[in-house]
Amino acid sequence: MEQNESYLGKDKPNFCNQEDKLFINYKIFGELMGLLLEEDKNKSPEEIRKSIFEFLRGNKIALLKKKTINQDRLKEILNRLKNKFKEIKESDLLIISIFYCFDIDCIFSSDEKHFEEPCRFLGINYERHFEIEIGSEQDVRRMLKNLYPKRYKRKKR
Repeated sequence: MEQNESYLGKDKPNFCNQEDKLFINYKIFGELMGLLLEEDKNKSPEEIRKSIFEFLRGNKIALLKKKTINQDRLKEILNRLKNKFKEIKESDLLIISIFYCFDIDCIFSSDEKHFEEPCRFLGINYERHFEIEIGSEQDVRRMLKNLYPKRYKRKKR
């Protein structure tokens, strides 16, 4: 968190961000690519990659890249987690380790079983993401927004 000290001051928000961006790491990006390639066999990997990047840019989500992480520190954190939490999948522990190495202090995930305890162990806040109930008013609004994107265009601040 040291490098963000001047930007955030002493009262840090739960989720470290700069320029109001959220973060996704390269491991999650790879998993997302795999899922989308499996789901839509008509699109090429390049088309899917492009659509993911467009979504990230449009929603102010920054990609934490593998080439910018200290690999030795990552391995050290991952090994600490693997030794402490033997029953949790290595891929989940890797995701947590990557965020920790980038000084992200809050992780949002629906996988409470695999994320809550390791996050607590490292001193990272864990939050379940907000889920919209099917058929609820929020679900209807989201569907309308998808059907009529020009009408529900985000207002610039």
